Amino acid sequence: MDPQKQGEATVEAAGKLQGELIVAQSELSGLKAMYTDDNLRVRQVRGRVDELPKTITENGRVGEDVDGADLKSDQLLPLSASYLS
Repeated sequence: MDPQKQGEATVEAAGKLQGELIVAQSELSGLKAMYTDDNLRVRQVRGRVDELPKTITENGRVGEDVDGADLKSDQLLPLSASYLS
């Protein structure tokens, strides 16, 4: 497996998830302006807002050598210029 391509895919996936998080946060803000915290839609979107950061973190973890770095499964993938080029 090509570490550079793996890194690029990880960065791309994280970017998409970050975008989803921003959209969900905006949606939650709008819903909270109209509804109470007990509203079903508010609770659903809040759940998504709470879950997305966990997903982003989990997707950025690796359990193998990446570009010569021995990363453990609880360490985030380092984003370097070599992964972005």
